[in-house]
Amino acid sequence: MHINFLNKIINFLNIIFICNYYDFIYILLLTLFLIVFTIIIPNKIKYINYKKFVNSIKIGDEILTSGGLICKVYKSLNNNYFLVIINNNQKVLISKDYIRSKLPNGTLDNLN
Repeated sequence: MHINFLNKIINFLNIIFICNYYDFIYILLLTLFLIVFTIIIPNKIKYINYKKFVNSIKIGDEILTSGGLICKVYKSLNNNYFLVIINNNQKVLISKDYIRSKLPNGTLDNLN
C-alpha cells in the first residue's frame, strides 16, 4: 500500500517536471499574486486605518479596551501609551494597541 502511494507521488512529480518550466513559473507567480492581493494588502490597509483611529483619540475621549475596560483618556504618554481613568480616581496605563473602539461621550457617566 505504501509503495503504491509512493508511486503515485513519483508519477505526479514526473508530470509536473515534464511540463514546460514556464507553466510552473506562471502558476507560482499567480499564487504569489493571489496571496499578496487577498491577504497582505487588506491587512496592511486595516492596520493603517487602525493607526489613524488610535491617533485620532484625544484627552477626554471614552474608549473601550480589548480587555473590556471602559475608561476615559486622561493623558497621552509617548506615542504608545495612554493614562486612563477607570473610576473617579483610579488611573491605569494602557498601550494604544489594546484600544478596541471609541465610545460616545457620557457613556461612563451613564454607567455610574
